[in-house]
Order: sequence, then structure tokens, then C-alpha cells
Amino acid sequence: MAGYLPICDANTLTLELGERSLINIVTDTPLIAGLLCVDPTRDMERFLVRLAEAGYDGVMNCPTVALIDGKFRSDLEETGMGFAREVAVLGQASRMGLFTKAFCTSAPEALALAKAGVDNIIVHFGNSSGGTIGSQTVMNHDVAVARARAILDALANNFSDRIVTCHGGALETPEDFARFLEAEPRLDGYVGGSSAERFPIETSVVTAARAFKAVKLKQRH
Repeated sequence: MAGYLPICDANTLTLELGERSLINIVTDTPLIAGLLCVDPTRDMERFLVRLAEAGYDGVMNCPTVALIDGKFRSDLEETGMGFAREVAVLGQASRMGLFTKAFCTSAPEALALAKAGVDNIIVHFGNSSGGTIGSQTVMNHDVAVARARAILDALANNFSDRIVTCHGGALETPEDFARFLEAEPRLDGYVGGSSAERFPIETSVVTAARAFKAVKLKQRH
């Protein structure tokens, strides 16, 4: 959620994080840069070149305005910082040969991404539940299945070659995703966020700390 707040320049942070902590270490796994594609302070086409030259293999729209609604969303759309801008940046990345992933929340958004050449379309179910800071209210199972089904149906005729995955909401564990696949088996996979990098750390660190704390000290005489 911090990616939606004016805390720092998220795009610069992504480039620096990659250059200093990821690209020189990770050699056998593609690295995807999460971008605020609607950044009005830079030429995003030139920035895509910088990311590619740094060693990133692809980009995605993270954070995305797709999760913003109401008056603020309409204001973003009307001032050129809406979802269409994300589609344009991702389309340029695709034409450059970068792998592209993209969050979406509706069939029209998914179709726009597919037409732009996006490789992996990710059905976003909203903020994740679970862990120490997860949302208390998230999209329920039936609504999430309906969203995934609508997007998969929209893509079926002309864009069946796209990788369609999902993310967020109440999908906290591998078991949750396995149950979700029973309801919508056409999905190609799951994109982990908190479920892959926050929940396991919270659990393992707390468990380890408690185990050490439980060790009884020897009595000193």
C-alpha cells in the first residue's frame, strides 16, 4: 500500500534496488521491475531503456491505478494519469522486447492490456488479508471467482495465448489457491506478494524468536 503514498520516488527506488541488490546476485531467474507507469515527472520510454540496460528482464504496473476508484480515479483518468497510460507504457515495453506483466480488475482493462501485447495478465482481487498488517475486509471467494471468470471469458476468443494469473484478496496460502483453481481451472498460476515474501517471514521469525526465548538458562550459583 505504501506504493500509493507520496513517500519517495518509487521508480528511482526500483532502479536502485535492482542495480545494488538484485541484478548482480540473481542470475537464474528473470527480474521484473514494478513501475508506477503514470509517473508524470519522467519520460517513461527513456526510463524503460534505463531499466533494460540495468539488467531488468521485464516490467509490470505495480502499483496500478486499477485499484483506485471513485472521484480520485476519474480525476486521474481525466488528467492523463489513468489506466490508459499504464497500457501505453507496458505496450512500449513489449515492443522493446521486455517481458510484461500487468494487474487488472475488469474485462475491459484485460482486453486493453492484451491488445497492447502484455504477456502475463494478472487478475487482481485487491489488498491481501492475513499476517500482521493484512486487510480485515477483502473480496470474498465468489466475487473473486466471478472477476477471474469474466476476464478469462473476455480473453478466450482472441488472446488465449496470454498467461493469465491472479493475485491478492483472500488467497493467503497454496491451499487457498488450490481451492480457487477448483472453481476456475483456466488460470495459469498465482502471483505472490505478501503470501510469498511477508507471511513466511513473519511466521518463521516469530517461531524462531519464541524457540530461542523458550530455552531455559542454566542456574548460576
